[in-house]
Amino acid sequence: MAQGKAGSSLVRFIRHASLMRALGFAAAAFGVVSSLSEQAYPSWVLLLVWLNALGWPALAWRLVEHSQHPLRTEFRNLLIDTAWPGSGPP
Repeated sequence: MAQGKAGSSLVRFIRHASLMRALGFAAAAFGVVSSLSEQAYPSWVLLLVWLNALGWPALAWRLVEHSQHPLRTEFRNLLIDTAWPGSGPP
């Protein structure tokens, strides 16, 4: 991370937000996948849901980790977190 020491409050906030993002996306994926599988969606759609649920938290962490302004990047990631679910399948 570009700014802050390992024990700083900024680093703790970012770690906490990243962990909550990963847990939230994984928990939501279980519900979405179970619902979509009951509606006979193709397997590739279910795979995309899992890739999104596991890939986005990892990508968001990498973006923050390599950013010059990690707090600003984390707030942008949180904005994406709130906008992304509304763009899913109907």
